[in-house]
This record gives sequence, C-alpha cells and structure tokens, in this order.
Amino acid sequence: MNKLLKFEFHKLKKQKSFYICTFIMLLSSFISLFLSKSFPSDDVISSGEILLFAVSFSNFTMLCGIFISLFVCADYSEETVKNIYSHGFSRSKIYFSKLITVIFSTAVMFLLTLVFNYFLGNYMFTGKSENGNYILLLFGQFLICLAYSAFSFFVSISVKKSGTAIALSILGPSIVDMVISLIDAVLKTGKNELSNFWMESFSTSLSSLATDIKRIYFCIAMSLVYFSAFIIGGYFINRKHEV
Repeated sequence: MNKLLKFEFHKLKKQKSFYICTFIMLLSSFISLFLSKSFPSDDVISSGEILLFAVSFSNFTMLCGIFISLFVCADYSEETVKNIYSHGFSRSKIYFSKLITVIFSTAVMFLLTLVFNYFLGNYMFTGKSENGNYILLLFGQFLICLAYSAFSFFVSISVKKSGTAIALSILGPSIVDMVISLIDAVLKTGKNELSNFWMESFSTSLSSLATDIKRIYFCIAMSLVYFSAFIIGGYFINRKHEV
C-alpha cells in the first residue's frame, strides 16, 4: 500500500491539471472579490463572510471535479493500470490509494482557497465579522466538498473515461437537483422537503450565519452519508470491472 501511495502522490506532483485547476480556483475568487468591490455597498463585507462564500467564489466543486476526473481516469485511458496490476497489487489497494490521494488533493485545494480568500478579503474589504458558527460551517463545507469529490471519484471509477467523467461530475449533481425540485413541485411539498436532503441545498445552508444549528448538524451528517455511499458504491463497481 505504501508503494502505491508513493506512486499516486508522485503522479499528483506532476499532474498539471491539479495546478491549473487550483490556479483557476484562486483566479475565480479574485475576480468574484474584485467584482464585489466594485459595488460601494459591498465594501462592508467582512473577511468572515468571504470565508463562507470562498467555495462558491472559486467554483470549487466544479474545478475539483474536473481535476479528479482527469487524475483518476488517466491510468485507465493510458492503460497503465494493467502494469500496476501485473506487479501483484489488488484492486482494493489501487482503489484506496487513489481515493486517499483524491481526499488529500481536495483538502489542499480547500485550504488554499480559504487562505487566499481570507487574506485577499481582509485587504480589499473593511467590514467587521459578526459572531457565528464559522468553524462549524466551514467544517461542514469541507465535508460537502469531500462528498462532491467522492461523487466525482465514483463517476470516474465507474466510466473510466475522462470526458464522460468530467461531464457527469459537473452536470450530475445539478441534474439530480432539478429532478428533485420537479418532484417537489409535483407533490406540492411547499417547503422543498426532498430538496433539503440533496447536496446542492447543503452548500447553500452552510454558507449562511443565519442557518439553524440543527440544520448545520443535519448537513454535516448527510454529507458524511453521501461521502460514504459514493465510496462504497465505487468500491463494488471497481471490483467487478474488467481491466
């Protein structure tokens, strides 16, 4: 397992898409903050509020999904995975070594995005942060980002083609959200009850200081549920896939 992890992290260091996607995240954050600065009424935005919107400003889930799709599918499209299997490594070890690398990459991207937005926001804006559950909200955001990454990982392991994986990673969650919203409309639930159980709504809830503490804990718990479900699903699909 250690050899596989060293191999995966060595690939990560040379993966151009990791650096490109991270750079675009930071650039997107800069553009979003710059545009916000152009509105005089927004000059009182606080660094705390900017932290809560950092994931949204950076298009984090989309760009991280693109990176994961390219990274995971590379070994399959280039058929280098056959050489790895020929060295006696099991499907499980290969699967989890890739997963660990993806989780690490997501964490690095997330941390860089928060740090960049915090310091740039402090420089550009003068607002004073309100009291609130910043740490808990940001922790929840990290978990939902991991859930999105797990979804991209699940898709990539399942289809093993970067183009298809990228398309599904970007569009999949939004399509599911649209379908659930339509079901809510047909059933006339009134409070979008089904939508409240899907990942898209978690991102919105975890970006607001006004979110009720029970909702925060619910979003955290469900993010872990989705993360686990995608990882387990990907594991069993990978076991059955022919190389």
